[in-house]
Amino acid sequence: MCGNSTYSGPDKRLTAVWLAYPFATPTKPRVIGSIREPTNITSFYGGITVDWTNPSGTEVISSWEPSRVTGSTSVTYSDDAVIGGGVVRQFPSGGIALFVAW
Repeated sequence: MCGNSTYSGPDKRLTAVWLAYPFATPTKPRVIGSIREPTNITSFYGGITVDWTNPSGTEVISSWEPSRVTGSTSVTYSDDAVIGGGVVRQFPSGGIALFVAW
């Protein structure tokens, strides 16, 4: 399991992507979920982490920190979510819910 990002040049947008690498076919990862960020997200501060995964590798709890440009300044905030089955279910109020989930 890992978190990664992709960039679309034509759209100028970042996407956070979560991948599962099966033991049987490690060169063919499965995308378990992704979230397309708004156009004003320029980078991910500190990467995209996988904080927990279930034994079957079908769901993760993850956190990532998009950097949003607002005027001449950049603001970084934290997002946390449960990802699985192609769906990203974000926790309300940022990282607070992540600690409650533990």
